[in-house]
Amino acid sequence: MTEDLSPAKTASNPLHEHLSLIDLLVVREAYERSSIHLYERLMEKCRNSKDPVIRAIDLTRLDSFREMMTEHLHLLTQALDVLGNKVQDNHGDQAGASMANGPTLLLARAAQQQISDPGIPVLPSLQALLALEQFSEVAWGLLLALMKDAELQRFVVHFERACARHSEQRLTLQQTYEDVALGLVRRNQLTTKSTHPLKSRMTGRALLGML
Repeated sequence: MTEDLSPAKTASNPLHEHLSLIDLLVVREAYERSSIHLYERLMEKCRNSKDPVIRAIDLTRLDSFREMMTEHLHLLTQALDVLGNKVQDNHGDQAGASMANGPTLLLARAAQQQISDPGIPVLPSLQALLALEQFSEVAWGLLLALMKDAELQRFVVHFERACARHSEQRLTLQQTYEDVALGLVRRNQLTTKSTHPLKSRMTGRALLGML
């Protein structure tokens, strides 16, 4: 039992967690790049839809945010360049690259599978992107706090702007998801009433007779 808890064995454990600011920046860069493609695929799925509720979605705000994420990629690259020059060895770079290609991108891969599948409707695809954006909002907030903690003042204002953009975008996606869900439910209710009007009247009369 003592051997199993030895410091040497704990340190060599493959599940031993290592995390640095560089790691988080590399992972955020990978998520941001992946998100750009996901927004493009979602908008394409919306444009190809023949459903009037889906066609009514305003894609301009989604497209505008997609363009902003290109700026975010440049910002993350600059921050990585500065931190890379401060770090003497490349351990952080190797660990970050490993995280960006490993299970850390699990959420992005799940969203990609959902959005890229033509057999999955727009509403579940919106839900997947919303979940990803909720995570991104938290991740950018964490990076901003770490930038302040590391006294990297040259990046603070830019990271604050990125945080604000992701917060606004999360609200936009949330509202879009709610509008689409509400529109689909209302449309289906109207369709049911128009296709089964006799059944609805007979049900009402039967209920009155029981009173």
